[in-house]
Amino acid sequence: MHWKNCLFLMLISVGIVSCGSKKNALTGGKAVSMKKIIKEHENAAPDFNTLRGKLRAGYATKDQSQSITISIRMEKDKAIWLSAKLAGIIPLAKALITPKEVKYYEKINKTYFSGDFRLLSEWLGTKLDFEKVQNLLTGQTIYELNDNEYRLEENDNGYQFQSEEEAFLTKLFLLNPKTFKTEAQQLVREKENQSVTVTYPEYQEISGFQFPKKISIIANQAGESTKIDIEYRSLEFEVPVDFPFSIPSGYKEITIE
Repeated sequence: MHWKNCLFLMLISVGIVSCGSKKNALTGGKAVSMKKIIKEHENAAPDFNTLRGKLRAGYATKDQSQSITISIRMEKDKAIWLSAKLAGIIPLAKALITPKEVKYYEKINKTYFSGDFRLLSEWLGTKLDFEKVQNLLTGQTIYELNDNEYRLEENDNGYQFQSEEEAFLTKLFLLNPKTFKTEAQQLVREKENQSVTVTYPEYQEISGFQFPKKISIIANQAGESTKIDIEYRSLEFEVPVDFPFSIPSGYKEITIE
């Protein structure tokens, strides 16, 4: 996997977990229990307007490994801006994501994309939007939880939500039993032999809320595996942010059929 796909995967992956010994599924009072847990998870969402910081993203396949530095800026519910550099010095790519569009360019092959979420959605194989990307980066479940679509179980690690049986897609979410933050997420497409796994090994408390410090991603496709480790190195909240983005001239557009 090339570094530019590392940037894509960091933005859109969702992940896994069904670890620990299983306890009885919550039945009987299921609706009340699920609603309470879901509400606590919603209340655990980071409370901020703007964010600015840096993160380190390393990826590894069986053939290669690479580490890049990414600057991140965010205005909650409005924009996510990313700028990737090699060794913290050499510019590689920029991305700007808003609720209406995705813009992206990379310098090595001099290509760019400007359009809707189809590029990201097709790369992952599931429909994406701005809220899903934002949730991934802030430790919330990428899909909204509800008491109709999911089965709730307790295991030794927390509350596990699993989607009801579907032919094309299985979704799993594991919530911490104390903080109600996402410990892991998963999408599995068994027929396509695809899965993407995201775990949150460590959180940090900032301004009274829990925010991810580390994110670990494993993508499996057709028997090949890619691992990406992300670590937020510095974060500032409620600071002025801007989102400079201009596609250089002479770049070739990435098109989607």
